[in-house]
Amino acid sequence: MFNRISWGLWVVFLGSVCFAGGTPMFPISGRVVDCLARPVANAEVAVYQRVYRYGTNEQIGKVIAPIARTDTQGYFSLQAPVTSQYNTFIVARKPGWAMAWDGLNYNGETHVEGYFLLVLEKPCAMTGRVIDHQGTPVAHAQVQAVPKNSILTRLYQRPVIAPVDWFSTQTDEKGVFRFNAFSGDVSADFWVRAASWQATYIVTTHSQNSCGFSVDQEDIELVLPSEGGIQGRVINAITGAPVDGVKLIVKPQWDRDDVRNRYRIQETLSDPNGWFVFAGVPMGSNRVQLAPSDQVATAWLAEAVDVNVLAGIVAKDVELALTKGGVLISSVRDNESGDELAGIRIETSGKKGYRLLETDDHGQACVRLDPGQYKVYASGKKHAVWRSNGPLAIKAGEETRIDIELDRKYPLQGVVVGENGAPVPEVAISVHLAGDQTLTDDQGHFSAGYDARLVKNGLCVLARDRVQSRAAFAWIKDPKQPVTLTLKPALTVRGRVVDPNDRGIPAARISLHINLPGFTSREGRETLSDAQGWFEIKSMPPQEKPFGYSLSISVGGYGPAYHDGIKGEPGQAVTLAPFKLMPANMSVSGTVVDPNTGLPVPRMILFLNGAKGVKQHRKTTATNEKGEFSFTRICAGPLYVGLDFASGPYGRGSIFAHAGDHGIQGEAGRKVVHAYKRGISLLDQPLPELTDLGFKATKSEGKPLLLCFFDMEQRPSRHFVSQLLAQLPVLREKGVVLLGIQAAPIYEDTLTIWQQKYAQDFTVKMVGEDPSKTRFRWGVKGLPWLILTDKEHVVQAESFNVGELSEKLNKHVGD
Repeated sequence: MFNRISWGLWVVFLGSVCFAGGTPMFPISGRVVDCLARPVANAEVAVYQRVYRYGTNEQIGKVIAPIARTDTQGYFSLQAPVTSQYNTFIVARKPGWAMAWDGLNYNGETHVEGYFLLVLEKPCAMTGRVIDHQGTPVAHAQVQAVPKNSILTRLYQRPVIAPVDWFSTQTDEKGVFRFNAFSGDVSADFWVRAASWQATYIVTTHSQNSCGFSVDQEDIELVLPSEGGIQGRVINAITGAPVDGVKLIVKPQWDRDDVRNRYRIQETLSDPNGWFVFAGVPMGSNRVQLAPSDQVATAWLAEAVDVNVLAGIVAKDVELALTKGGVLISSVRDNESGDELAGIRIETSGKKGYRLLETDDHGQACVRLDPGQYKVYASGKKHAVWRSNGPLAIKAGEETRIDIELDRKYPLQGVVVGENGAPVPEVAISVHLAGDQTLTDDQGHFSAGYDARLVKNGLCVLARDRVQSRAAFAWIKDPKQPVTLTLKPALTVRGRVVDPNDRGIPAARISLHINLPGFTSREGRETLSDAQGWFEIKSMPPQEKPFGYSLSISVGGYGPAYHDGIKGEPGQAVTLAPFKLMPANMSVSGTVVDPNTGLPVPRMILFLNGAKGVKQHRKTTATNEKGEFSFTRICAGPLYVGLDFASGPYGRGSIFAHAGDHGIQGEAGRKVVHAYKRGISLLDQPLPELTDLGFKATKSEGKPLLLCFFDMEQRPSRHFVSQLLAQLPVLREKGVVLLGIQAAPIYEDTLTIWQQKYAQDFTVKMVGEDPSKTRFRWGVKGLPWLILTDKEHVVQAESFNVGELSEKLNKHVGD
């Protein structure tokens, strides 16, 4: 009995660089800037392709091109052998900044180029501990973060898994790990491998990819479970003879609501006597089965075996009985030419499972299946989807043959010309209804694919000249007929993204969308706002029925913004009203309980959205083992939290609350309207510990205190503080110590510069943790906010204006 395939080989493979030979090279370019819209020179840029291990949901990441570096203006350009655009990602990093990433193609069709705008945000520290099931720290464990971004909708459920060394670290002697290159809008799962454990464990908060541990979470603990083992034998079900060289896998039994003891799939081979062993498998229910294969036809079939593993014990006498089943042979040809078609996807689906394979050079695909009824599907990039008329019967020991004829897809053919009739090269073409994005050739010709299943009333085709501000639009009723697009003067749209104080927000991401009846898709390249918040989108055909435009705006640290409809004449430059974004500096938290027992509900998924017209980035989280949840980096205002799916054990529930609310109690499967608590009052109460705000209490003992909570990025706060500082002589005369608290997150250097310039005599600390939680604890219901105490630090007055200061001092402090 021995293990002939080591999982460690997969780890080596994950960390390696793999470059394909013979695959056409795909151009990828773009620019890397920081959060102030400044170019980032010498940043590293990596391109990787996500590959699924055949027959599983498990992913590996292969870096497919040499690491590139940006020039002095932040630009980069490279070539990569891309075989799957949807599964291709690009990642940028630079020491001192948070990493940024994006995906190549989200439309499901084809692009002819990849262009990226990657924004490096200020980094946050993400820390945690790796411990065993008894709480003992695990030193020198390998921890790989698998991050996802909640700001960009297209990245919402797309975790990043490579380059592996960029996202990996090691725990110290106390089991502590630390990542220093994630932005505040990132959450992450973790893959953990430690010396005394055989499996590589997947630690997450929920099975949904959009969930994960938040960057600002302070109590992350990755628990490695106790392991046992599995020992068994592979035999021929008919003869009972052992079978050598059979590849097996073990994986955790799937349970959507229980993410404990998840691990990466392990492999092994049966020995000449049919024996196999998995040396390290976590306690609980695990499944042993034949390893899925993408070969033309596997040699054997076998029912999976579920094994309950106990800690420290090897589960023995596990037996996999092999059978031959039946064989399905598919032959695929072109319906018109009769040519044999290679590379066609053949899918079989039935109660006995799902299989996916491709036809060979002779247009054939062969698969071994358990006896039963199966539906068969066939599809290719240049051919329409084919479906079997009904279930196909597979019988034991028999071959079943099926001949498939596929209808060819016809791309939209056309030419782009100027008003003088001359062809125009390098014009960007986009087909809407999930179609291609391509460029015209030297003769102005283009060929663009589209999804025929979505063509009901026609296709929307846009041509945009990036060099000159020209564009064309056509609504195509019959995509099989060639089209001529004539470029004419186009529309230019300008706008500005600002904060509540009308200051420009740099590096905001502006996306242009095409709106069709019942359908919206992104159009062309995105745009970033400049250092003053300005942006410009050129070469837009003026909107006309049946299509219209919309804009979406997103940037880290702020809520989103949207704009529908852009009207203007050809050749005109339209300036839109400023887009005012609300800061995302608040949070909401609470607990979800079972309404029948009152007990906490662990590992329940929650979805947050804005309510009553307030725009929020959609966020997802899950309750922990105590039923607790928290959403951070959200905007002020009402919000809606959905509890679980309708198909969940409790059904769908909901919470209506406000940002800044804490201590909410939601009920699984029920609607809860939270009684909005705008904080507590500290009046006549002893002041909380000043160390909570970063001050040293000893300096203020025996003296009255005046605390000013403010946000120097808000004009009312700055005016208020300037008025307050004018009262410093009065405060000193009465022995009152003035303390300032910057109660919203800003860059420390920004606060330092402001204080040196305007408030040198003002002791100021910045809230280090979640600002909304701190304001809640201190009873702060708005900014600016004053709190006055007596000599014993009992609060005597709160929430008053500078004009009332003299009266409050005379009443509560005296001479």
